[in-house]
Amino acid sequence: MYFASSNTVLIGVFTALLAALVFGFGDFGSGELGKKMNPYALLSGIYFVEVPLLFVLMLMSQRFGNVQTNLVLFLVGILGTIGFSSMVYGLTKGYASIVMSLSGLLALVVPVIASILIGESSNIFVWVGVVIAVAAIVCVTRVSEPENDHESNVHKKAIRISLLGGSIAGLTLGSYFVGLDQIESSIFPKLFYLQLSGFIFGVIYVALNQSAVVKIRKSFLLLLVIGVGYQIGQMLFPFASERTSLVVTNIIVNLYPAITIVLAKYFNHEKTNRAQHLGFVLAVIGLLLVSFGAT
Repeated sequence: MYFASSNTVLIGVFTALLAALVFGFGDFGSGELGKKMNPYALLSGIYFVEVPLLFVLMLMSQRFGNVQTNLVLFLVGILGTIGFSSMVYGLTKGYASIVMSLSGLLALVVPVIASILIGESSNIFVWVGVVIAVAAIVCVTRVSEPENDHESNVHKKAIRISLLGGSIAGLTLGSYFVGLDQIESSIFPKLFYLQLSGFIFGVIYVALNQSAVVKIRKSFLLLLVIGVGYQIGQMLFPFASERTSLVVTNIIVNLYPAITIVLAKYFNHEKTNRAQHLGFVLAVIGLLLVSFGAT
C-alpha cells in the first residue's frame, strides 16, 4: 500500500518537474521571439494558437462544462492574462532577474497560503524544501546588470517597471494556478475558458494594431510550438497536483525560472555568477526534500 502510494507521489513529482521544463522552454522561446516582435503581438499570437486548438479538443471530447463553472473559469483566466501580460512587459522594459524572482516567489507563496486554507497538510521536510526552493529561485534569477546603468534614470525606471511587473505577475499567476487546480471541470473546457480572455485581448489588440497580423503570420510556426507547449504544461499541473498536493506541485513548477536562465546561458552565452551556481545546487536539494517529504 505504501509502495503504491509512494509511486503515485513520485509520478506527480516527475510530472510537475516536466511541467517546469515545458514552462521554462516556453518562456525562453517567448523571450527570444519577443526580441523580434511587439510583446503584445507575441501574446496575441500565442492565444490565437491556444484557444482554437482547445476549442477543437473540447468539441472532440464532447464535454463542455456548466455555465456557472465556465464563467468562474473565464474570470480566473483574466488573472492569468493579466499575469502573463505583466510578466512579458516587465521582461521587455525591465530586468529579467527582478521580474522572474518576484513573479516566481509570489506565485509560490499564493498557492501555499491557499493549501493551508483548504486544509492540506505537509511535514517538516516539505516545509524545509519550501524555504530552500525560495532561496534557489532568488539565487538563480540574480542576473548581473551593467554597472554603468546603476545611477541613470533609465535604470531607475527599469527597476520600477520590473518591481511592478513582477509583483502583478506573481500575485495573479499564483491565483490562476490555484484556480487551475481547484475548480472542478473537464480538462479541455477548463483550459479553453481559462484562455478565452487572452484570446479576446488578442482580437482587440490586432483590431487596433493591424500591422501585428503580419508579424504573427511570419512567426506562426514558432508561436504554434510555444502555445502547444504552454498548454501541455497547464495540463500537467492538475495531473501532478492530484498525485501530490498543491504545495508540492507549485514548488516544483515554480522552479522554471532556473530552466529559463540555464537555456539563456547556453544558447545566448549569458554569464552566470556565484549566486546562480548556488541556486542550482539549492534547487536540487529543495526538490529532493520536497519529494522525500511528500512520500
